[in-house]
Amino acid sequence: HAVIEDLTYQFQHPSIIDIKMGSRTWYPGASEEYIKKCLSKDRETSSLLLGFRISGMQVYESPEKPT
Repeated sequence: HAVIEDLTYQFQHPSIIDIKMGSRTWYPGASEEYIKKCLSKDRETSSLLLGFRISGMQVYESPEKPT
């Protein structure tokens, strides 16, 4: 597993992206039903083909300055 930290804590309005990495998206010991659900999602997205998928994104757009 990986240890992660919040790298955005110092920013007021960070733009962020959630990338799921890996072509096998279920955990060891998962139920057969859960594995089937994950495989279905993996086939419908880029996970199986490319080994990653973008599952979410939040982009902050600052207000335009008056001219």
